Amino acid sequence: MRVLCLAATFAPWGIGCLGTGTGGGGDGDTDIDADTDVDTDADSDSDGDCPPAGVATQLPLGPPVALASATDLDGDGRMDLLVSSGDGVASFVSSGCGALGAAASVLAGTSITGLTHLGEGMAAAFDDSMTLHALSGADLGAGWSDPVAGLSSPGAVLAAHLDTDGDRDVAAFDATYGNLLRVENTGSGWSVRTQVALPAGISNVAAGDLGGNARDEILFLGGGLVEVVSVADFDFSDVRPLTFDAHAAAAFADFNGDGNGDVMVAAGSGVELWTSDGATNITLVDSTSLGGSVLDVATVDRGSGPEVAALVAGGGVRILDGTFAETGSAETAADASRIFGGDVDGDARDDVVVVTDAGSAWVWRTL
Repeated sequence: MRVLCLAATFAPWGIGCLGTGTGGGGDGDTDIDADTDVDTDADSDSDGDCPPAGVATQLPLGPPVALASATDLDGDGRMDLLVSSGDGVASFVSSGCGALGAAASVLAGTSITGLTHLGEGMAAAFDDSMTLHALSGADLGAGWSDPVAGLSSPGAVLAAHLDTDGDRDVAAFDATYGNLLRVENTGSGWSVRTQVALPAGISNVAAGDLGGNARDEILFLGGGLVEVVSVADFDFSDVRPLTFDAHAAAAFADFNGDGNGDVMVAAGSGVELWTSDGATNITLVDSTSLGGSVLDVATVDRGSGPEVAALVAGGGVRILDGTFAETGSAETAADASRIFGGDVDGDARDDVVVVTDAGSAWVWRTL
């Protein structure tokens, strides 16, 4: 038996080890269905036993996952994972070959309502006492915590460039997306800059650069799609309703190769491509159906330019280029709910990570 021991963590994640036998197929892998081979013996490159590209490594994260985010926490150029069951935050750090080893857990006993990454090895967590925490590094320490006032109840947080100083700030929402605080990241604390009442019908938010200024644009998603554009630091008063059709999630990149930022948006059972003119204006130019409700989308670049990875209800993963040609696919667990793109194994090509509600991560090296 080969055993992958995930490093010790603190409550509520505990210590976890994943044992893999040689039954069934005889190679230590578990064949889930005819489409997906799940490798459970992922380890570092040192012994040459990496699963091949397109084969999933399934890793336990512990208790059910309520929130997840991904970024490079330890500065090694590989994507790491942050998760929360709603109680505390845990980090899982890439050790190569598609493995994500448990590294640390913080804020145990604290009810977490929002989790986002700030880039440059940092993340932010929002709790039910209206405290916003900056978490740094693989051990999630060396940050700061400040109370923020102005919301009736704590909810989601979104990292975005809300000013022009180069670092990511935070948009903090109440539990119903009815109100928004724009919070400045000063580098050593949080400072609430503006408070805004929001219209009804918002169920998710996304941020990215569509050109025109040094700040990000924000998309409100839910019962419609609204682009919100800044006119000054922390002033996003240019509000542009785009459509009243339902939209669930968004991923930003230059998908058509014209040098301007674009956005792929999950819309019902399909994905839409909205292209930018480089001056914040976006236009719907194409869409495609994936045959099931699209839950989440992420940007991936596997060496040939940005593509979108879409997670379809029931566990389907589809990768599409800017023309909607399918360039990769896989099947994962039926309760998969979040998808991330990033270089997990350090080969300079993005991999795909899917997180399930039950508490596992599926990692495909260059799917």
